[in-house]
Amino acid sequence: MLGLVALGLPALGLHLALYVTFSAAIVVATVRLVARREDAVLTSMLLWSGVFGFGAAGYFLGRSDGFKLAALFSAWGLSLMLLTIVVVRAAVATGARRPRIAELTVLLGFSLSLCLLAQFPPPWSQLTRLRGHSARPLYAQTEIVRFVRARTKPPEKVAILVPFGHRIAYELGVVNVSPYIMDQAVVTRRQWQLVLDAMARERARKLFLSQEPAPALRRLLTRAGYAPRATGTNVVEWVRS
Repeated sequence: MLGLVALGLPALGLHLALYVTFSAAIVVATVRLVARREDAVLTSMLLWSGVFGFGAAGYFLGRSDGFKLAALFSAWGLSLMLLTIVVVRAAVATGARRPRIAELTVLLGFSLSLCLLAQFPPPWSQLTRLRGHSARPLYAQTEIVRFVRARTKPPEKVAILVPFGHRIAYELGVVNVSPYIMDQAVVTRRQWQLVLDAMARERARKLFLSQEPAPALRRLLTRAGYAPRATGTNVVEWVRS
């Protein structure tokens, strides 16, 4: 859906280590399955972790930024931990033999992951954080809330396609009928038609966008009877006549 604003995938990077780990988990699970190894639970978990890792990494393929990559570390750690179990069991079973390069790589990766334990927040610090209060609510859209409040009246039905639109609607006591969370997630003509259909069905006349619409969208809104009324900071109001 957000393919129009996708980021390019780098040729080399840490993401390759993640893909190799997920691939290794699937390959090892397949070999264990064919060889009818004992411990079906470990085999199943290996296969699941590899498939899950690739599925989760699909988002990074389309939106290749550091935040998406860091979000994959938990899935990566699961596959790495399961592969470590396989390597350690094999080492115990075969005795004192020289480990293979692949086994050393798994052990090295697992050892590096242990370094992250020092950054793991202790439970008591999280309890303190949850009990505390910030001076200003996080992610508060103060100016947008003020803009929408001045142009709506509870319990009016509107479409708010700005970040945290449903939270803004809840705070103001209005009803956000938009099926999408923000206008950046609506990139096709069919999706915009779904928004307009939802507004018509709920008899909502006011549409709030986070930015000036593109020419094609402006023509679509105009044909549907909408016209721009006011512009604020990071928000534009369109009203159906």
